[in-house]
Amino acid sequence: MASLTPTARRVAASPGLGDVVKVYGPPTMLNLLGAAIVIAIGAGASLATAALLGSDLVPADSNPLTSWIHPDTTLLQDQPAVAHYLPLAGLLFVLIGALAALSALRNASSRVVLCRHGIAMATRRTTGAFAWSEVSSVKRRSQTSASTGADGRTTFNVVRWYTVVRTYDGRTFVLDSRHIGGGARKLGRIVQKSVRGAHRVSR
Repeated sequence: MASLTPTARRVAASPGLGDVVKVYGPPTMLNLLGAAIVIAIGAGASLATAALLGSDLVPADSNPLTSWIHPDTTLLQDQPAVAHYLPLAGLLFVLIGALAALSALRNASSRVVLCRHGIAMATRRTTGAFAWSEVSSVKRRSQTSASTGADGRTTFNVVRWYTVVRTYDGRTFVLDSRHIGGGARKLGRIVQKSVRGAHRVSR
């Protein structure tokens, strides 16, 4: 269970929420590790491509892979511009990894607090709370990505779980796996079940 941040603790103390049951937070270290791997792959690809093609974007005496990879100037010899700039393609992965690391650090303090009678949220976009009895609708959603294998088959993988909660007074809360990781899926089920129970009791 993630630890309560000062802001999350304050919001969780809102009247009517009851005791804290569980605190959800993002898998920051895992996200940073993934970002570091992407950066390493991008940097390695740039250095390897520069060494193989003999690109002077990375001088041979500054490239640690030169002693491992012998240049082959016959590759792309009809397209010298491509051979010269191709190592820059790896920098795209470096940029993606850097942005992912920045996002992980920015979301590190995000917390969603499950309380006995409601939810408290303290994320970059939302700071607030709702009790089960205040909820007008709960919609659980997911986003998938498609990939095609060598055999031509397309597989779909869930890349995001989120639950949209709307209250009777017009507020909207999104319990998003981008902020609290895989726990968002289970939390969505808990919220849906708890809201149904509260509405049955109030009838």
